[in-house]
Amino acid sequence: MNQIKLATIIVLGALSATVGTTAMAVDKETQALLSSRVKEPFGTTAPEAAAQRTITITPTTKYVNVERWEVVRFLVDGKSFTWNFYTLGTPIFEMAAIAPKDINVGKVVVYVQKPYFDPTLDS
Repeated sequence: MNQIKLATIIVLGALSATVGTTAMAVDKETQALLSSRVKEPFGTTAPEAAAQRTITITPTTKYVNVERWEVVRFLVDGKSFTWNFYTLGTPIFEMAAIAPKDINVGKVVVYVQKPYFDPTLDS
C-alpha cells in the first residue's frame, strides 16, 4: 500500500514539474494577458460603441445579471459607463467596484454568469 502512495506522489510531482515548466514557456503576449487578468479581476472599461446592451440602474435596482465576455453599458441618473465583463473568476461583486467614482450605484450587486460557450474552457 505504501508503494502505491509513493508512486502516486512521484507521478504527481513529475506532473507538477512539467506543468510549471510549461507555464514558464508562455510567450510575452500571453504573459501580459494573464497578468492583466490579475490586475483587473472584474473586467475592464470598454468604449460605448462596443456595448451589446444597456442596463438602466434605478434606486430600486438590487442586482444585475450579465454574462462573462459581455460588454454592457450602464445608465445611472443620466450618466453612463460601459464595462467589458472579461472576467475569469469573480462571479459576484458589488458594482461600486467597477463604477466610476462620480456615478453612485449604491449597493447594486453584479452576478456574472458563464455563457453557454466559454472560450476559456475553464470550470
